[in-house]
Amino acid sequence: MNKIVGKVSEVEKEEILDLYEKKLALENLLKIFDSKEEENFQALFDKYVQINKTFEMWWSEKGQKYNWSGSENGYWSIDFDTCQIILQNQ
Repeated sequence: MNKIVGKVSEVEKEEILDLYEKKLALENLLKIFDSKEEENFQALFDKYVQINKTFEMWWSEKGQKYNWSGSENGYWSIDFDTCQIILQNQ
């Protein structure tokens, strides 16, 4: 069952949207990139790790700032239209 646990500002929404789009683009590039080009692949992978870490830190920081409820098997997502944060249970 999904539950709305909070809301972020428009600026905060734009921050996570930018990170999400970069993360998704890098994931897709890694799927099609030729890993035999080791130097280029490693640079791309390093950038992905950096973006993913920043993405996870955003969620952690906002979760603490707004004191969102969570669950052991759940994760937060955002409705980009409403800026609402939703607890998704797996």
